[in-house]
Amino acid sequence: MKNIEARGTKVHWASTGVQAREIILQIIREKKARSIIKSKAMTSEEIHLNETLEEAGFEVVESDLANSSSTPKGTPYHIVFPAMHLTRGDISELFSRELGSAATESPEELTMIARRVLREKYIRADVGLTGPISPSLKPE
Repeated sequence: MKNIEARGTKVHWASTGVQAREIILQIIREKKARSIIKSKAMTSEEIHLNETLEEAGFEVVESDLANSSSTPKGTPYHIVFPAMHLTRGDISELFSRELGSAATESPEELTMIARRVLREKYIRADVGLTGPISPSLKPE
């Protein structure tokens, strides 16, 4: 912690999910952000951060497409392989429905579709969030 603070990073401590969400919301509001992109932030799933941010009016984009729209409410299926339950056809159907892309079962083409969409999201995002925040937070 001392090393990262010496480099200008501000460290925030929260002992509950509620506190963590309040701190994160305060930071995002101070930055006057509207769009947030998230990457592999499993702790944020545990503290229900997406719901809080969306209820507060923020656009939240998951960079892991398996977390974003393939499962109910964006809940990952598995921590390491969040989309392991989906076939290439499922992903193609999802991309066609959600992104308007042409149907394909080619892994390379599906990857390029995802890259194009996510690249634009990264460029537009006001805030980036990645994990872990802390493994000891408890949702409330």
